[in-house]
Amino acid sequence: MEERIRHRLEDYLGGKLAPGADPLFDRLVESRPENLALLNSYRENAELFRETLRAPEGVAPAPGFYARVLARVEMEASQPSFWSTFTGVFGQRLVYASVMLLLILGIALVGTEADNRLPEYAEAPARILVDDRPDVHLVGNEDEDRGRVFVNLASFEDYQ
Repeated sequence: MEERIRHRLEDYLGGKLAPGADPLFDRLVESRPENLALLNSYRENAELFRETLRAPEGVAPAPGFYARVLARVEMEASQPSFWSTFTGVFGQRLVYASVMLLLILGIALVGTEADNRLPEYAEAPARILVDDRPDVHLVGNEDEDRGRVFVNLASFEDYQ
């Protein structure tokens, strides 16, 4: 389907496009039979929808219904909510203060996260586990140190 037909389809189906109002549209529809067949099937479907979805006669909202709905919507829109206190300058300042606090806490966390003992223990990780126990002595052999740490963990008692 051509772009021009697609653009004017809603007007055509709604009956707003009078014959001859758009000569290019008319030429496109008449020049190709498949366009005319497609438009006719759209028109039939639109009529079926209108007939099927139409409200039965006598069924309508009570008098003043729309006015009451509109009044209620306007009343609820005029009442300030809890969140409206954060929409002005106060809200902007609160956001900036929160971001700054988060930035300061992040810097403090990164600054205190670095443990200055790590380079010392990088060569012998078993040392971290027995550093506070004076009765366990590591000799520097990984296999033997691993066994001593295992015995230390298996017989752990709190000495505090």
